Amino acid sequence: MLAGIPFVAVLILIVLLFLLGSSKGYKKELGSIDKNQYPLKDFLPVGLFIVDSIGIGRFKNINREPYSKMMSIYGVEASDNFRVYEANKCLYMLVGWLAVYLLMFTNREFSAAMTALGPLASILVFFLLDSNLNKDFEKRSLKIKYDFPEFLSKLTLLINAGLTVEGAFTRIVEGNKEDTVLYYEMKKTLLDLKGQKGMEEALKGLSRRTKVKEITKFASIVTQSMIRGSSDIVIVLNKLSFECWESRKNVAKQKGEEASTKLLFPMMLMLVAVFLLIMTPAALQIANF
Repeated sequence: MLAGIPFVAVLILIVLLFLLGSSKGYKKELGSIDKNQYPLKDFLPVGLFIVDSIGIGRFKNINREPYSKMMSIYGVEASDNFRVYEANKCLYMLVGWLAVYLLMFTNREFSAAMTALGPLASILVFFLLDSNLNKDFEKRSLKIKYDFPEFLSKLTLLINAGLTVEGAFTRIVEGNKEDTVLYYEMKKTLLDLKGQKGMEEALKGLSRRTKVKEITKFASIVTQSMIRGSSDIVIVLNKLSFECWESRKNVAKQKGEEASTKLLFPMMLMLVAVFLLIMTPAALQIANF
């Protein structure tokens, strides 16, 4: 009986938070949330109530790196997405806590160690969920790195043909029909340029949003060229373009290695199946003798 008290207490807490969250009207916010991204979205009022009660500012201070990555991925919509993201983490934190106490309840044996493990497990779950965001950010960075060499080659070619950096940049972005992460960020940069921001400030914003080393280097080269009036910008950009193409080759190799690793398990299953097909008749003949 004593083993079930912690489980019931946390369960009541979750139900109470859900009712409080529902009374605040959080259910209306759930319609725009993707269930594939947040499988427990129907219970998110629990997490939203916790986040709003504590204050989103405190969560930003605790999770500065995840918020920075959210800023890179979502831009001006980062705050709203970060709020939902943190609410989801709070919900899973409570679910992890409940799961530990459920295990103790099913064993029907009260344990002080398991009771202490509940809150520790919930804190661990809260921070472990950031690994999913890190994976998404890494995938995004790889996509940008993969597309950037082609953009840089076009830019260098147009500058060499006599266009200014800004003119070449505008022509490439406006003529692009591809819906990629890189060009999505490039369009934001172009809007900054048209909004009376200088090339230096616009490129700094691009570098800050993408957090890709090659783009930071590109922004630095163009900025220095504009300040110093360097005439050999084409040579420097050609050198950077070569480095980016080499980086793209390495990314392609990495993807190939990952694909071959994924194929290893199906090949092993096929080998086991073939082995069974060969050995089964032989085993049956031996058994008959």
